[in-house]
Amino acid sequence: MSDETSSVSKGCFLIKRTSGKSPRKRAAENNFPEVSGESVSHRKLRCSNYKECWESMKSEIEGLQSEINSKLFSDLMGFIKRAHKGKSAESIKNTVIHEIPTAALITGVNMPDHDVIFSQLATELKDQVTPFVAVLTSKDCAGGNL
Repeated sequence: MSDETSSVSKGCFLIKRTSGKSPRKRAAENNFPEVSGESVSHRKLRCSNYKECWESMKSEIEGLQSEINSKLFSDLMGFIKRAHKGKSAESIKNTVIHEIPTAALITGVNMPDHDVIFSQLATELKDQVTPFVAVLTSKDCAGGNL
């Protein structure tokens, strides 16, 4: 049986400006391509409508993300509460644990608010379930640092 591993790496690329001048800001409506025969006022109106639609969609997306996170946290908290049902912090301290109930929350690499989500989850766990919470990041686990 061969062990197969895969890795995901983050990358950051910097593209320097060629001149020493700072870039000029352009109005968003100037970036909209002109549709054949369209006047400047119509292009500005189209840009305005686009911005309005985008803000509405952005608000919907953020609402859905919040709803999904809420459901995820609720399910995760339920699992952990069931795993710790009937066990007090004092009784856990004085016993040998042969199994550790474990839930793995796998998130995408492009999620900018990982720290906020895991911090919030750790706080809720400490407040509602058990004071024994560990949050490990990939950098904590690299090279056998455990």
